[in-house]
Amino acid sequence: MWILIHVSKLFLIVQPCSATCNEAKKTGSIVVKLLNVELQLPMKRQLEVFAMQLIHRNVEFSAFGFCNLDFPLIASIAGAVTTYLVILIQFQNSDTGSTPNNPAN
Repeated sequence: MWILIHVSKLFLIVQPCSATCNEAKKTGSIVVKLLNVELQLPMKRQLEVFAMQLIHRNVEFSAFGFCNLDFPLIASIAGAVTTYLVILIQFQNSDTGSTPNNPAN
């Protein structure tokens, strides 16, 4: 139960961050398409300014710059946990499978 609670909390943090980054990319492509359409000059200038802001501002969410909050983070955490579990299971099996060599009394 404890694991499910923490995994769900992590997913609730990562999913909106990833969705926001995807929407920022979609917005950039929409703005570029709008710039190719015949528009009035003030509207075109505002779109150009907005496009420049989107280009120079890469939308990313991170934990103090340590790691990006997106779906590959969940995959790497799952891989690390799986690796440690396999190592622990192997050590546990090696401890139970070996018996001390006791000379016959």
